[in-house]
Amino acid sequence: MGIRIKTIDGPPAQTTLPTVLNRDLALVDHEIRLHSSYELDKITALAQDRRQWHEMTATCAVMYLACTDLLAELIAVVVAVVVVVVAVVIVAVVAQAAAAVVVLVVVVIIVVVVVVMVHVVVVAVVVVVVVVVME
Repeated sequence: MGIRIKTIDGPPAQTTLPTVLNRDLALVDHEIRLHSSYELDKITALAQDRRQWHEMTATCAVMYLACTDLLAELIAVVVAVVVVVVAVVIVAVVAQAAAAVVVLVVVVIIVVVVVVMVHVVVVAVVVVVVVVVME
């Protein structure tokens, strides 16, 4: 268990945060996708600059990582919904009788949103659990 960090522009890597932070994150089993290896480097540099980690620092790092993942999920939902809505409008204009397609697309949108929102809720619960455990 622990946090696995993946970046879009780099290979998957286990977190290189200090052992005290890794110990604090031992209860968390979650994969975080950062937008770039720069963010991972920034977090790692912050960890290496501080030899003694306090609980607040560890909590802030966990919340930063979770919020980064949460933001990425929300952006993905917005983009997916916009793309699907544009596709529905185009199909409706071109086909003139796209009722079945519209119903299918609405069902797909609902499924995607529900799946992503479940993920968002899980991330939020993980953050709350980690904060409560660390206090």
